[in-house]
Amino acid sequence: MFYLSYGEVGYQIIITAIQHLFPRSSINLVDIRPLTYDILVREVLALEAATRLIQTDLKISRQEAIGILEDSCTFGNNLHDASSPGNEIHIQNAVHWAQRSGRLDASVYRSWVESGSQLPIFEWVKEQKEKEDEMRIKREEIECDPFAESEAFIRGAGLEEDPIDLTLD
Repeated sequence: MFYLSYGEVGYQIIITAIQHLFPRSSINLVDIRPLTYDILVREVLALEAATRLIQTDLKISRQEAIGILEDSCTFGNNLHDASSPGNEIHIQNAVHWAQRSGRLDASVYRSWVESGSQLPIFEWVKEQKEKEDEMRIKREEIECDPFAESEAFIRGAGLEEDPIDLTLD
């Protein structure tokens, strides 16, 4: 198995992230033939993600990033060995975050980008959900005000007759 310069730990974290972003059900296997989903993730997308990470981190060309990826493979495996005590927690954390985060579709991502928010995307999504809940509660307060004195409100609520007293036996 070819591990990235991020070692086995980094490789597993990248695989987890890719599987989360591109679940098996989202890939048309006919489109990737003769590859399987697992080969696509492990041998294509993981290597591409590692190359892009190196390229972005070091602000270098793609070719230079590929060279560093190949040259640092042994070093990464020795430094980030998954069997070493303490390294397994990093993989577990990646799995935890992937499960916790929920799946984001492209429209959510586009909305986040268009918002210009400085918050990380998951914090922004949480903030948006809180705002939606707040607005829903406000609408419910307006639509279902039990103390409204307006006859129109009572008629609109289906209470044209006297309410039934359910406390009597």
